[in-house]
Amino acid sequence: MRLLVITGGLPVRDDLIALAQERGVTVFSTPHDTATAASLARLSTPLACFVDQKFERIGVMESVDHLRLKLLHSGEPAVVAVEEDGSIAGVATKSSLLTPLPYALILVDHNELAQAVPGAESVEILAVIDHHKLGNPPTNQPITFMAAPVGSTCSIVASLYRERGMEPEQQIAALLLAGIMSDTVILKSPTTTTRDRELVAWLEPIAGLEHSAFGKDIFASCSGFSAHASLEKAVRADFKEFTAGDTLFGVGQVEVVGFDEFYELKDRLWDVLRQVKQADKLDLAGLMVTDIYSETTLFLAEGKNELAHLMGYPQVEPHLYELKGVMSRKKQMVPHLLKVLVAL
Repeated sequence: MRLLVITGGLPVRDDLIALAQERGVTVFSTPHDTATAASLARLSTPLACFVDQKFERIGVMESVDHLRLKLLHSGEPAVVAVEEDGSIAGVATKSSLLTPLPYALILVDHNELAQAVPGAESVEILAVIDHHKLGNPPTNQPITFMAAPVGSTCSIVASLYRERGMEPEQQIAALLLAGIMSDTVILKSPTTTTRDRELVAWLEPIAGLEHSAFGKDIFASCSGFSAHASLEKAVRADFKEFTAGDTLFGVGQVEVVGFDEFYELKDRLWDVLRQVKQADKLDLAGLMVTDIYSETTLFLAEGKNELAHLMGYPQVEPHLYELKGVMSRKKQMVPHLLKVLVAL
């Protein structure tokens, strides 16, 4: 195609138009000056002429190490970060690797990277506040590390308020009280300490709540499997991984009021445990179903079939054990499994 552009809104003679038609030239007339017309012509190129459908990309949930490998070895000057639905979230170049990460973490209620959010190993850890066994990662700088053998990390946080002569706001006091009630199963769990009870008594008047009634309301509203969107979410909602020698195992826990719902769902829950075991590459996946009133746990296990010979608790059905008096994963279940699995 041949084109003649007349700029500045200048008139075009009839004989010129006739000559253009004779020679197959299209004539454009524009009121813009020559510089503006040239600029607009360049900008009018269809975007499809520039789009490259094949480009290096990375998901927003992938690690910085993965991004580094793509930038260093793909030969591309940039990598496009995409959301789960394929939409563009941003563009990363090699200079992005030199930019300090704008995030840091305070690990609360855990101190192991296996239980932390994805990417935790790549950011600075500022502090740890926890009440579990130690399995913490190394840090580059000295940090505040608070770990105490209490029933709830909320007890440690409440202690920090009290030690500094500060009184939390009513809503914060209620949240801390809720955490203690949940973790200690309304102060019935064997993990409950005198310190937990003292802090519950301190928080009650601030929150304006009676702890026993408040705890029952919490478990009535969120206990059982129906409180979760799916059975997989119920299993994974409070699922943690541990290591016993060369054995990697995970244990979830769901508090219930009576076991009727569990028995109706037992076979489906076992299928979910098989999927979790396979997806997380575990040697054993288990689910504690704890009745807060009878103070009994039913433990459903997938993997390590020889577990039945050393479990030390009655096997009421294949893959299902009854643990009377067991309510705590941290203080009762996991220590027992560590001992059993090492012996296998």
